[in-house]
Amino acid sequence: MRLLGIPVDMWRLENERSIFNMVMKWAYRSPFTHVICTEDGSAGREWMNKYLADDVKRSTYLNGVKANNGSSDRMKKAVYPVKVVFLGRIELLKGADFFVESLLLLSAEQRKLFSPVVVGGGELLPQLQERVATAGLGDWIRFTGSVTSGEVGTILNEADLYVSLNIQGHVSNASLEAMSFGVPFLIRELPRDEERSGGIAHLLDKGGYLSVDSDISPDDFADVLVELCADHCRLSEMRQSVCLAKERNLIDWNVRIAKEVSLLKDLARGAEKR
Repeated sequence: MRLLGIPVDMWRLENERSIFNMVMKWAYRSPFTHVICTEDGSAGREWMNKYLADDVKRSTYLNGVKANNGSSDRMKKAVYPVKVVFLGRIELLKGADFFVESLLLLSAEQRKLFSPVVVGGGELLPQLQERVATAGLGDWIRFTGSVTSGEVGTILNEADLYVSLNIQGHVSNASLEAMSFGVPFLIRELPRDEERSGGIAHLLDKGGYLSVDSDISPDDFADVLVELCADHCRLSEMRQSVCLAKERNLIDWNVRIAKEVSLLKDLARGAEKR
């Protein structure tokens, strides 16, 4: 069985006493030969330990990144205005509305500190664009809409801070790409007992990211963002920490895919012998 991370509804199997959830709990305890879960910060290990049969073999695999992303940017220093990037699907799950709401609370003087860009498409995009336009801040908050992989790389190569507000986890493909470019992280903790850091603590040292409480208000989040963008020395130190961590922890997509294909071939050969 292949799990692409653990969506929020899969954590609700214990809480919602529906026939569907009871059937799913029973099905997940099937005698699988092997279960692989994407390591995306959604607490896959904990979920598998809770819902899979004890004797089922399991693995978690971190996704890959493009080779040589940001290889020349180790010592890149932030300058005013600091470039802040929110990257991902523009929907509630990713926290896009919270990010924009926080930005709209800032004063004209605070807005001079950084330049925000919201990268991606999604159901909330038209609504958020309208809110920003109504506030007269369309020249400050930039929306790119859906972009190509190459355009994402160009944006991240220029970024000084990456914001992740994803309520499922902070090790998405977008986050891994940001890490591969050495971009420091600002994250919101997750409102759950498992993996409150959304997996980022397994990849980055504490110096590479700043976390805020899961129940932080948009107003307080805006204050944290302003304070961090005003501290260029801290941003530079965070970047250096991220650059060291990416060399230790990230792998090329070709290597990552080959690893899973190899496991599938091993499982197939085992099935043939049986």
